[in-house]
Amino acid sequence: MASPGRSAAFARLEAALGPLRRGREVALGARIVSAIDAAVIGLRIRVGGETAPVQLWLAPRGGGASFARTASFEVRYDGPDLPPQARAVVQVLVARLAAVDHTALGPEAFATGVATNAAVEAPPLDLAVFPACDNQCRFCTNRPTGIAQVPLDAILARVVEGRRAGTNCLELSAMEPTLDRRLPEIVAEARRVGYTTVHLVTNGHRLARREVARGYLDAGITRVTLSLHAPDDATEARLTANPRSFGRKLQALETLAALGAAPAINSVLTPANLPLLPRLAALIAGAGVTRWNLYFPLPSGNAQRNFDEVVPRLEDLAPRLAAAAAAAREHRLTLSVVDVPPCVVGAEVPVGRRIDKVIANQIGREGAPRPPGQERVHAAPCTACSVRPACPGVFEEIVARRGCAALRPRAR
Repeated sequence: MASPGRSAAFARLEAALGPLRRGREVALGARIVSAIDAAVIGLRIRVGGETAPVQLWLAPRGGGASFARTASFEVRYDGPDLPPQARAVVQVLVARLAAVDHTALGPEAFATGVATNAAVEAPPLDLAVFPACDNQCRFCTNRPTGIAQVPLDAILARVVEGRRAGTNCLELSAMEPTLDRRLPEIVAEARRVGYTTVHLVTNGHRLARREVARGYLDAGITRVTLSLHAPDDATEARLTANPRSFGRKLQALETLAALGAAPAINSVLTPANLPLLPRLAALIAGAGVTRWNLYFPLPSGNAQRNFDEVVPRLEDLAPRLAAAAAAAREHRLTLSVVDVPPCVVGAEVPVGRRIDKVIANQIGREGAPRPPGQERVHAAPCTACSVRPACPGVFEEIVARRGCAALRPRAR
């Protein structure tokens, strides 16, 4: 929600980058000198003793050259060129904006070879520290293995450790973080030690209550992503094994919109909801949502056990995702389709890939092998495909169970 005297555009920018206060570290080694809330939102950042003048404003904005574009933001800078260190910091900011928008960067982004984002700051830290969820989703990757209960002091120590390593984004995800009464304390500590983004990934049930949602936002949550998989009660109940889930999520959307914090939406693709995606697009757009992420299910946990029920066939995706993409355009939703091989859909479907991050499912056990079913491979048809360098491959479980005839390599 916009602060008194702040424009809606400035509030959206702060939702992506964190509070734009003088002296605050906006990226590792870079601090804000000034932030001007006007028709053009100006931002000046000091990097390594130099002041890098950077201008950011909300798109669409026609004409002229820009450093980079995301779905909602356009980034420009003053001067003939930026020093490499300052340019690398701008890259970090652009990457954060793109992460919030869940869309690919514009073609001009990172056009000249300079330090990569990874060289400037560490990847996001995803803490999954609570062992329970009030849904029993048929595709849940955390069941039946579950998430360990972690003592609060261990969680807070890991939060501090991540910040010292240069991480600016903390994600709170599986199983259902809002069931943990310690969550506001965890969020407040993350903000205290300097995380600019604290991202809550939730089923949204508890956010249906205004006082709860307001408490999380006041504690320092900067982004919310809510899971919603269908536009109707029956399908949502079938997928989540919870007959009350749909109503609670709709109420959460209404509550967050009233608080000025409309979330992004995550939807897992299944045979049951594929035909319903255009209706789902209309529903969430009507609730004020602007970002929609469609995920192919990771074939592990419940999704591996219920494989035929919840994992779509690759050959069924193209027409359904084309319809979803058309609906997203109609309703002005920024769409990202994740973990779908680009060769099985048309060019109009914005296929993306998961953001690399440190996943701490159990504190002290990071770096463990991926659960069975999540390994990816490039199958035989991929050899001659022109997009192979940018494609993470297909899940090995898919190839093992269904073969690779659905893959359609693109000509070089």
